[in-house]
Amino acid sequence: MQNQTPPPEPSLEELLARCPKDPGALERLYRSLHRKVFAFAFSLLQDTGLAEDCMQETFIRLPSAAARYTPKQAGMTFILAICKNVTRETLRNRGRFPVASEDFDLRGGGDFTEAVILRDLLGKLGKKQRQIVVLHHYGGLTFTEIGKLLRTPASTVKSRYSRALTLLREACDAGPLAEPINERMVHYGILGK
Repeated sequence: MQNQTPPPEPSLEELLARCPKDPGALERLYRSLHRKVFAFAFSLLQDTGLAEDCMQETFIRLPSAAARYTPKQAGMTFILAICKNVTRETLRNRGRFPVASEDFDLRGGGDFTEAVILRDLLGKLGKKQRQIVVLHHYGGLTFTEIGKLLRTPASTVKSRYSRALTLLREACDAGPLAEPINERMVHYGILGK
């Protein structure tokens, strides 16, 4: 009896192409990408509830939008472009600007105090720097993917990221909670040891 290897997993682009007619493809896309889509929405909205709503709406719209998908585009960029449009519509329809929510915790764990400290630290960054940190650490996107999404060269993304880490380190080194904050930032993987 010969060992048969299972067929390779379909690529993101193959799943997008099948998505309009195959609910299983949509489910696989959701399972593998929902955290990245959420992180991107959160980086734009700074509100956990709205980011969750936008992430869900993105996947609701995906089957009809995927009918227009062409393999010339990167699949992740295509999906995040849908999410970007959804977040813009959400802000326009609600007539409000992004506000940092009190339930900020992208990792799904930790206590409220840690979440507030982390939110405040990220709030010290500029919008573009914060977006890059959130997309890279919480969304798992590479600098190249972030660059495509933000229409910015990857080298610029890397330098903004580096500057953001420097600012976070400086913010962590100041104040009476410096040591515990530094430990938490290392724990979350934002700052290196």
